Amino acid sequence: MAKKFDTSYITLSELIPSKKDHYLRRANTIFIRLKRRTAYIRTTEEKFNAMQPAYGITIPKIEVRSPLIPNN
Repeated sequence: MAKKFDTSYITLSELIPSKKDHYLRRANTIFIRLKRRTAYIRTTEEKFNAMQPAYGITIPKIEVRSPLIPNN
């Protein structure tokens, strides 16, 4: 009989060993992609902040919240 476990909480060790690397890689690429996106938003925000005094532009702060990104 197949091993039953709560799907809402799966540790990597419970996954099929061959699939473990795949999931790790996938999680890593998502994490990197999200990090890149926040970096991009930060740089655009800085550009806007630099323009503000000259053009009188006010831009609300953009915040990206994700459970994958630790608050730094």
